[in-house]
Amino acid sequence: MDIIRDVINTDINLIEKFNKGVIEVLKNKNFDEDLIFKIRLILDELTANSYKHGNNKEYDRKIECLVMFDDYFCIVSVKDEGCGIICDEDISFYSEHGRGIKLVKSISNKVLVNGNTITTLIYNE
Repeated sequence: MDIIRDVINTDINLIEKFNKGVIEVLKNKNFDEDLIFKIRLILDELTANSYKHGNNKEYDRKIECLVMFDDYFCIVSVKDEGCGIICDEDISFYSEHGRGIKLVKSISNKVLVNGNTITTLIYNE
């Protein structure tokens, strides 16, 4: 099992650097392109939400990112210093808020929300 973990300041450049680094590692491990696309989309959505909504773009607040994977699955977990989210199952894709989480749920096999931490499970099928 491989683990990529970092705690970064709320800075869009640092977030982008982390996300690109994860994708590079997955490409070097010869992961399927469809799976890499899903993981990239999940990482982008969750870290963008932490940046914008969780930490309100406050640089000194931290975002903890964790990606664990092997040949069978990938876990992506993102934690920020916000007050947490409420996942409304009835959110429309046309709503102003919540579309990212709805998208993440639609491409993940499992999504767990615990306060200000979101963890996703994606099977490598």
